[in-house]
Order: sequence, then C-alpha cells, then structure tokens
Amino acid sequence: MFTNSGGAPVHSILINHVFDRLCGHEPAPWLDRLRDLRRKALAQQETDEQTQKTARKTNTKPSHELADYTGNYDHPAYGRMTLTRNGNGLQWSWRGMSAPLSHRHYDTFDLPRLPYELNPDRLAISFTTDRDGNIASLSAQLEPMVADIVFKRAPAVIRPLVIWKVRGKVRNNLHAHGIGRHTEAEMTSMSNRAFEALSLLLGENRYLMGNEPCGADATAFAFIAGSLCPLFESPAHAKARTLPNLIAYRDRMMVEFYPDMATKMGTLPIS
Repeated sequence: MFTNSGGAPVHSILINHVFDRLCGHEPAPWLDRLRDLRRKALAQQETDEQTQKTARKTNTKPSHELADYTGNYDHPAYGRMTLTRNGNGLQWSWRGMSAPLSHRHYDTFDLPRLPYELNPDRLAISFTTDRDGNIASLSAQLEPMVADIVFKRAPAVIRPLVIWKVRGKVRNNLHAHGIGRHTEAEMTSMSNRAFEALSLLLGENRYLMGNEPCGADATAFAFIAGSLCPLFESPAHAKARTLPNLIAYRDRMMVEFYPDMATKMGTLPIS
C-alpha cells in the first residue's frame, strides 16, 4: 500500500488525472506514458551504474579515522543527519531512515541499494574539512534539480549565523525549483483546489476507484491522513477538515488497514 517506498508512479498518475478533470479534458493515458519513461529510466540506470564504477577512484582511503566522521550534522530545513560507528564501518541515520555506509573513495561514502525500503538508494555522502583539518560538514544530492545539500557540524556559538546563511540558500533553491516563486496565498489556493478535486473524485465511493482499494488509495490516504494530523496546523489541514468525505475516508482506511493504531488512537481528532 505504501507506493512511495518503491518509486511507484501512482501518485503522478492520480495527480495528472485530477488536473485533466479540472481542466475539462479527458484524462490522458498517463500509465502508458509513465511505463515508457520507466523503461528509459531503467536503461539509464544501467548506464549510470557503469559510469559510477568508472568514476570511482581505486586504492584510496578516508583522510581521517572513521570515529572522526561520527556525530550530528545539521541543516535548518532538512534537519539532522547522524553518523555512528557500526562495527568496522559507519552507520547513517536521517528522519527515521538508517543504513550502513560503504567507502567509495577519499572522503565520499555510499548508501546501499535497499529494494522496498524507504531509503535514498546509492546516495553519495561527501565530507569536507575546515582549515584545521577537522571534519566540518557533509553534503549529499537530496534534490536532483538543486546543488548538494550541505549539513554542517558547527560550534554552538556560530550556529545562528550558519542557520541564517543556509536558510538564504534554501530560499534561493526553492525559487529555482519553482515552488518558491509562489506566494503563500497562491500555494494555499493550489492546495485547496487539489483537495476539492480529490473530494469530488472520491464522491460517495468507499475507495477512490470504487468498492475495491487500488494503488492510488495508498498515495491519496498518505496525503489526506497527513493533512488531517492535528499536530500540524496549516491551511491544508484547515481545508481538509471542511470535506467530510475525506475525513470519513481517512477513518475507514485507518480502521481497515491500521486497526491496531486506530484502536490506540480511539476517536480520531481533526482539530
């Protein structure tokens, strides 16, 4: 049911289907188009893997003892990455994800490929030093359209300055990505229209496409349940609370697919 964990295109198909309907058009054959894109992506993946092997510098080693790389690395928007020792190697942790690191070359390490797990497969993590030779930061390409995201290991006294500078870079990156070009009111409007379209698509159905669940329900439920979470007040939360069929859909999915959690939560608050 968790389509995000395996790179499934269900969420893209659903979103495009909704936008086609909003624009008054018959939905395009998004599944066929995305199948073709997947075939091309798999072919490119094989090429990239060969290129990566060629680019790897052999017979190199880290510039420091592995213990020197351990610790917490912070970013004001992306949170904290933590490196710990794991036997003879390093263990990477971030936002509930965790995996062992393997040495690629010099001060760059790789995450493994873990099929069916929500991890950034084969992500390269590179470390840099300060002028005194101490490990000062790590960087990783978390977003394909922007420069590597830098997580800094900064002394407490200069952390406010680092946070201010990094936040400025994040704002610039968001502007380059596109979402940062919209005002808060515009983003709220787009979010509201998306929820209204999803509510219209669901209607009185038990599931999005009728009486049986499908892959699209996994993505829709994730977004709806997340938006209805009472711990995070937002315009999306406020809008979702006004659509009774989405609330009922969230409740049904919780009881049917997560009964233990639903029992512990009791009645599900929405405010």
